[in-house]
Amino acid sequence: MKLLSRDFFLRNPLIVAPELLGKILTRKFNGIIISGRIVEVEAYLPSGDEAAHGFKGLTKRNLSLFKEGGHAYIHQIHKQNCFDIVAEKANIPAGILIRALEPLQGIDLMKKFRDKE
Repeated sequence: MKLLSRDFFLRNPLIVAPELLGKILTRKFNGIIISGRIVEVEAYLPSGDEAAHGFKGLTKRNLSLFKEGGHAYIHQIHKQNCFDIVAEKANIPAGILIRALEPLQGIDLMKKFRDKE
């Protein structure tokens, strides 16, 4: 498996988002690997979109959205946890919401997390 370079994320989210489709998101949790194929994304631009979390500027809540591309931005909306990947250079609040994954590994662990909600 090849890791994506930082440069991959230092671009406009409208370019990065479709290129993330089909990529595998992987995490090791308590020694168990969980992974899924990215099958749905949504790009958020740094300006002009009131739904974007960076629209009103830097806050304590959205601090990681202002970091350099490739960082994770985790937030909650309507009691749902959301995972975004930051795009662009530092201080440009652009990102890609990972809307859906096709589970590949660690499905039993994913079910445990889901059932706790």
